[in-house]
Amino acid sequence: MQNMIIAIDGPAGSGKSTIAKQLAKKLKIEYFDSGSVYRCLTLYGMNHFNQSCEGYESEIAQCFLKNPGLLEIRYVDHRQTLLLEGEDPSKRIRSRDVTRQVRFIASNPECRDVVNAKMRSLAKTHCFAIDGRDIGSVVFPETPYKIYLDADVEVRAKRRALEMGIELNSAEYKQLANEIQQRDQGDRNRTIAPLILAEGAKKIDTTKMTVDDVVKLLLDWIDSNPNN
Repeated sequence: MQNMIIAIDGPAGSGKSTIAKQLAKKLKIEYFDSGSVYRCLTLYGMNHFNQSCEGYESEIAQCFLKNPGLLEIRYVDHRQTLLLEGEDPSKRIRSRDVTRQVRFIASNPECRDVVNAKMRSLAKTHCFAIDGRDIGSVVFPETPYKIYLDADVEVRAKRRALEMGIELNSAEYKQLANEIQQRDQGDRNRTIAPLILAEGAKKIDTTKMTVDDVVKLLLDWIDSNPNN
């Protein structure tokens, strides 16, 4: 029997990672943060290619293909830990500079192949809840547990601001909201693995829902799935 893969897609701030983590905890499976892996490739590119990933995407992908040990993904007590060049990158990959540049890596087919290969390899031995932009449409289209989360742009911007400690009435918040709108457009219109509603996916608008509401709804849906 194939390992359970819960694929959660959606735009930035729709609640993907929060819901994926909660489902993984409730179901006692692993949580795979695909965004953090793309951010690791981005941080590596910034460190080794003059602080910029743009124009170096293929070279960055080749570095990871030739040296798989550059990025290690481990699970201890259901917690994903990353080692980039032997060091914990978890704080540095959440910086604004990495956030601005991750789009170059995420839109490059060779870099996507690197990340997808790591996900598929680990899925052979683990059950996962995974969030991203194309998990159900491209990476694991065969899983029966495909979910698409969405929410109003303003709500998504507020959620992301709270995560980053940004005041809602500040100029920084307005900049963040604009960046999210631009990212939405880029994600939906990009040629490689655009953000779409995967065939057969369960779509949920989380705008007026609490985390507990969404989790309960999805646990009931998973439990009633004939493939379960």
